[in-house]
Amino acid sequence: MRVLVGLSGGVDSSAVVSHFREGGHEVIAATLVMQHGTYPVPPEMALERARITCEGLGVRFVTADVSQTFREVVVDRFLREYSVGRTPNPCVACNPAVKFAALGRLADENGCDVMATGHYVGTSLCPDGLTRLVRGSDPMRDQSYFMCRLTEGIVSRCVFPLATKDKPDVRSYAAAHYLPAADASDSEGVCFAPEGDYRELIRERMPEAFEEGTIEDDDGAILGKHEGVCGFTIGQRRGLGLAGGPFFVTRIDAGKRKVIVRKGEPPRSSSFVVDEATFIGESPCDDDDLLVQTHFHAPAQPARLTPIGKGRYEVSLVDSTVLAVGGQTAAFYHGDTVLGGATIA
Repeated sequence: MRVLVGLSGGVDSSAVVSHFREGGHEVIAATLVMQHGTYPVPPEMALERARITCEGLGVRFVTADVSQTFREVVVDRFLREYSVGRTPNPCVACNPAVKFAALGRLADENGCDVMATGHYVGTSLCPDGLTRLVRGSDPMRDQSYFMCRLTEGIVSRCVFPLATKDKPDVRSYAAAHYLPAADASDSEGVCFAPEGDYRELIRERMPEAFEEGTIEDDDGAILGKHEGVCGFTIGQRRGLGLAGGPFFVTRIDAGKRKVIVRKGEPPRSSSFVVDEATFIGESPCDDDDLLVQTHFHAPAQPARLTPIGKGRYEVSLVDSTVLAVGGQTAAFYHGDTVLGGATIA
């Protein structure tokens, strides 16, 4: 079998390359260059590690420059959303439109039977004949939330060897096989920002987003000042600099440079609207066992879906509430099976 493996230079993807090579398969490892310049993605050290890994394993190594698409689809949208007080999820945008789209093209160009990555997620052929993602077995590593918008055409071509693994398993395997990434640190924060700090990126690209403004309560009383609305997100508690709390951010008015807070508990909703919804198969409006997850590591909650426009739905929670942040992702599940995803309006 000829396998195309997406190789970032990290320990997870390096272990996947070794896994298939050890299994006697023909492996082509592909690294996607997403950003050049001062903050390259992947970092130069990781790119070099990927090359060395492939040399050591006797695996063909290729690179593909997807920086223009990455900038337009991920970075530019990220900046636009934060500038108006929303909180986008760059990984959810990147996976279908940039990362897996590019890997799919490379797989076609190189006559590969399947694609593979080091994500902690699995796949399942469902009773309706469609292949869907399923959660990884390690709940702390499961990455299905970030991949909820992949199409069936992509998912059906993918193999994820780490679906049943945890990080110690992978690091032990990498060390035993003398992979250069065995001790590499995990990536943290926003990959295309300086040291993962998205605020510094916004400060560089959109300094106007750091105009001073006020922190107010629901009645308009000024409780403090801030240095830019892009430093806040709905539900935020820390870093407000307010005494007598706890206070939580409930709304952001970017036009008036206002951050509105409320004392007590974070703003949770029993219903909210999503748009840009995509599903594998039919929309799960009739699924009585539908679950929704509104941010990474949040517990998925029972919900109902009601269509209110093209790609637009009202999500109603069943006997619970969630933190629904504009710009973030709502991922939909049936048990551990991913049904699709949408953007919280």
